[in-house]
Amino acid sequence: MPLDALANIAAMTKACTQKAAGICGDDVAVNTKQLMGLERGRGVPATLKVIKGSLLNKAILIPVALTVSAFAPWAVLPMLAVGGLHLASEGAHNLLGKGHGHGHGHEGHQHEAKETEKDKIRGALTVDFILSAEITVLTLSMIAALPLIGQLAVLAGTGAAMTLGMYGLIGGLVNMDGVGKWLEERQGDNALAKAARGLGKGIGKVMPHIMKGISFAGTVALFIIGGELLLHGIPGAEHMVTSAVGTMVANPAVQGVAAFVAETAIGFAAGFMAMPLMDKLEPKIDQAADYVKKQFAKLKERCAAKKKSKPKAEASAPAPQLSPSKLKDLAAAHEMNKAAQKPANDDKSAPPAQKPAAPKP
Repeated sequence: MPLDALANIAAMTKACTQKAAGICGDDVAVNTKQLMGLERGRGVPATLKVIKGSLLNKAILIPVALTVSAFAPWAVLPMLAVGGLHLASEGAHNLLGKGHGHGHGHEGHQHEAKETEKDKIRGALTVDFILSAEITVLTLSMIAALPLIGQLAVLAGTGAAMTLGMYGLIGGLVNMDGVGKWLEERQGDNALAKAARGLGKGIGKVMPHIMKGISFAGTVALFIIGGELLLHGIPGAEHMVTSAVGTMVANPAVQGVAAFVAETAIGFAAGFMAMPLMDKLEPKIDQAADYVKKQFAKLKERCAAKKKSKPKAEASAPAPQLSPSKLKDLAAAHEMNKAAQKPANDDKSAPPAQKPAAPKP
């Protein structure tokens, strides 16, 4: 690939990552809220599982998005609208106190904690799937002029950068409470240990308020993102809202705020209106997502089994048996090769060594 093409791909990846980062502030609040409330010491493993699942989501979405944009571009907008309705209805569920993943019975604290962690990871990955689709579609709209290999490279680079950056920040926020407790348990009478304990106590006092703020911001962000995706997904709806705001407000700064409030209000109203519909669709969406994940898991198992069986097959293969006539032919061919490689003057006998002449008296 020419250097100019690589430079163009790097520049477009940087531009798309910056553009996607502008819409990920709400995503951080949403997924931080999804991963809150885990047991101590489970924040890092849960975050790593979400990172792995997020990369898998993008590995599924990127080829699907490229295929849909090439053969059925009309299907992109309805998919965004359905995703927006899902997020907005999740926000409505949270406001009503009917968030998913709260009824697991009382069969034991450990079992309940494991089930809660699974539900939180599943909820975070569901939100990540929709938000990854949003980022993928946004990136595709910016790189439509690139060739297919360039589009694939930019999408992969942008997706990896957003996953690692966003979930690095989310992991830090989710595990901050554990960091505070670890600092608070530091032993010693020196100034450093005392400062660490003081910092840990301060983190312990502040983090509950921060988590409450993140929880509220995450619920509001569901309505914001849901309204934005819904307006993007309905042809002409976003332009209609922008035109209506422009006719009512002349100041550009106030127009931006008014458009933001309008999108949030639309997401709020659509979330409550779509609750019955999404409650019926969510099990089917979960089944489809589970089916896709199972197929990828089966494919992974098959590839691993092939890699394991290949060395065994090579090791267990019997050595080839040669017949006596074959061995004679091979020996004759070897002698012929040796004879052909031998220099021509090797067959001549070396001249006898001459004695040195006796010195004259």
